[in-house]
Amino acid sequence: MLKKIVLLIGVLISVYIGITFLHFANQPKPINWSINLKSFNQDPFGCYVLFKELEHVFPEQKVLRLNEDELWQYYNNSSADSLNFLIEQIERRQSNGFVNLDQRAKDTFNYLGVDLRLSGSEYALSGLVKHIEKGNVAQLFAFSMPYQLAEALRFKTSVVDSLNLSAEELKANFELRSEGQSYSIKPYRYFHYFSDYQSNAEVIIESKSKKALGLKYKLGEGELYLYTIPTVLSNYELLYGERSLSESLLSNFSDGPIHWSQTLDFKNDFEDRSLLSFIHSQPSLKFAYYLLLIGVLVFLFLRVFRQQRAIKEHQAPQNLSLSFVKTISGLHQSRSDYRAILQKKMHFLMHEIKLRFRLETAKVDDEFIYHLAKKSGVKEARIKALFKDYEYLIKADIINEREFFSLCSKFQFFKDKLHGERPRSK
Repeated sequence: MLKKIVLLIGVLISVYIGITFLHFANQPKPINWSINLKSFNQDPFGCYVLFKELEHVFPEQKVLRLNEDELWQYYNNSSADSLNFLIEQIERRQSNGFVNLDQRAKDTFNYLGVDLRLSGSEYALSGLVKHIEKGNVAQLFAFSMPYQLAEALRFKTSVVDSLNLSAEELKANFELRSEGQSYSIKPYRYFHYFSDYQSNAEVIIESKSKKALGLKYKLGEGELYLYTIPTVLSNYELLYGERSLSESLLSNFSDGPIHWSQTLDFKNDFEDRSLLSFIHSQPSLKFAYYLLLIGVLVFLFLRVFRQQRAIKEHQAPQNLSLSFVKTISGLHQSRSDYRAILQKKMHFLMHEIKLRFRLETAKVDDEFIYHLAKKSGVKEARIKALFKDYEYLIKADIINEREFFSLCSKFQFFKDKLHGERPRSK
């Protein structure tokens, strides 16, 4: 019976958990407004749409992602020592960036870098600059630019917390102007801009508050574009915001293939997605995963009760009061302690009279005997004889066996009358 109850409780708990899970699984997923800019992220400030549709934006140009399998690398071959050092670093799998290891160094392509913060080694940035000087175009979208690049081009960036701005200042920061056109992008908390730059930098986009947000550098035969507003390429801006601004900025690429990455150190440019992250990204897999966990927990819960030790069968408790009384009375009789036996008999008799007839037993007088005889149906003479003989024997020095049994027969007679039994013969 206990197993059935436990099984029923387990089933009810499982059904409740299942219904609760289905309820929450069907609830709309809360929107994550944090800025991520990853190529796989489909939140408003991810870049899933950009890199998914980039090949459709440039249908006549080849779009590839830079990674270790297809790596375009450039180097400065003016010094044999630096080349040997680069090769040594590559052998240790620590070299990153544009380092020339094959004959494809003469190929040209545009480069697009997008991330919250772009960073790279000195050799990666040196290779990038050399690549641009050959007539290529590179556009970097990030809140924070590599410090080596900032030192080389002599620019500085600053950040403003939007929470400390008034409504007018906030609006002025996120209303942009480029090539005579005005745009408005969705505000975010930390607003980055170029606070200092040299005269060789051309401001191509700025805010209404006159803060530079995009710079253009002419490097050799190529061009480098730097932007501190990477959210213009986010899912939200491309789908619901200023798509025309993003198209205008991307149109700065020259003809030729477009290669993109989310870091300047290519060996670190990968999507760090764990198995659980992938499972949670797919609603069907997420549902199956939690359903499997619930099933395992229910199985373990029921398994524990099935493997418990067998419960020993216990006999029902028996009433041993009569045996106890017989043992005590036999003890008194073996010692010929008739006085103690008579006292216990009288005690039990008075207790029964008190419970059955609701009479006060503290004092035995004529009135008590009268009411007892009337309620019990026993003649007054017999009741008086019982209490008289009891008082006599209790006060006697010695009680013989004949006197003891004679009084016991009177006790038994009165007891039989009380219980409606036929009095036993003397």
